[in-house]
Amino acid sequence: MSDHHPGDLARRITARRTELGLDLETVATASGIPADYCRYLEQHATLPTRETLYRLAQALDTTPARLLGEDTPLVSEG
Repeated sequence: MSDHHPGDLARRITARRTELGLDLETVATASGIPADYCRYLEQHATLPTRETLYRLAQALDTTPARLLGEDTPLVSEG
């Protein structure tokens, strides 16, 4: 998927949901993903399956690449 940290995915999911003014139940219903798993994805550094990521992106009116931060440049150390 991406070289970005999975914790960034959790933050991006939460930020996008908040930006759209949606609650977890609404996102869960729209994506067909159980609300408990949506909550888990927002609270833990994990990478869901491609299908789950795609469904979540659709529910959040964005792309999987955006949720993964693939359009965000990495900051180099040093």
